[in-house]
Amino acid sequence: MRRTRLCSAVVILAVVLYGCSSSTTTTSPFPEFPDEASDLEDDSWVSGSSTPVVRRTDFGMVYKFDAVLESGSEVLIAPYPQLELVPSVESGSEVVRGQVIGSLVIDPEVKAELAAGAARSSVDRSRLAQLEALEHTVRSPVSGFLGKSENGDWAVLSTGIDVVVGLTPVQSLRYRSIPFRGTATVETVMGQRAVACEAVWVVGGAIELNSNASPPSEFGGVDEVKADEVHCRLPRRVETAPGLRGVLILESESLADAVVVPSIFIGYDEETDGYYVIVSEDGVERQIPVDVGPTDGVVRVITSDLPVGVELVFPESAG
Repeated sequence: MRRTRLCSAVVILAVVLYGCSSSTTTTSPFPEFPDEASDLEDDSWVSGSSTPVVRRTDFGMVYKFDAVLESGSEVLIAPYPQLELVPSVESGSEVVRGQVIGSLVIDPEVKAELAAGAARSSVDRSRLAQLEALEHTVRSPVSGFLGKSENGDWAVLSTGIDVVVGLTPVQSLRYRSIPFRGTATVETVMGQRAVACEAVWVVGGAIELNSNASPPSEFGGVDEVKADEVHCRLPRRVETAPGLRGVLILESESLADAVVVPSIFIGYDEETDGYYVIVSEDGVERQIPVDVGPTDGVVRVITSDLPVGVELVFPESAG
């Protein structure tokens, strides 16, 4: 069982739409970063009134965390729990940074289940499309030996220093929806330094069972659910030490010209197991089924056809 994480993220922000953020004042010695933007207060959402509209913009997320540095022995290859590595080299092989070591693909059982539900459910269809977009050829992020981690996940076994933070459940969901890259600011022999992470991955949280916990069950009560942890492997040239504090900034891939709507204006239809929005054009309201992409908690990307600029009507069942 993994040990309890003593450190968790205490500072978080999300720049939900590039170019729509406010600035902060901080006493931290590390670089400043903007506060969370509130796009519902941004008048670019409205069209001459107080009514939000469907909008086209560049979408991306940025999170900033207080972090701790720890010794690491492995770099996980599959950063998302529903994807797995199909290796192109044998387990135990020595690999070098940048070498092709396989392909990241959707877990076959997950893909079969989502594909079966996609014909009826736009939720399954949307998630399948998200996962398909995450499939790619994998190059080893560091030099080491390809093998399995202590949890049975594919990893490059390589020692180094990781910048580590705990994620809330919501942050874990955000991370799984779109690729992120990381930048860490750490204290080094030469002073503070900001460097790009060689790899960023999430270690799944553990569940500890306690037979004395309440309520009891045949499996024992749940004593504690540990948070997922995000790890950033520092380059070897960075001279620092485990136990120091640092700052980790995660920046998502940018989706150019994405169609987005405020999340509270997306409804859910239980009968079709799908999402929808209600728009108003020339005083006439109509309901439009939609496929959805990633969200930052304020807005969500729409991946199906939706007219840009039309006014939105709050649905009875908001998602």
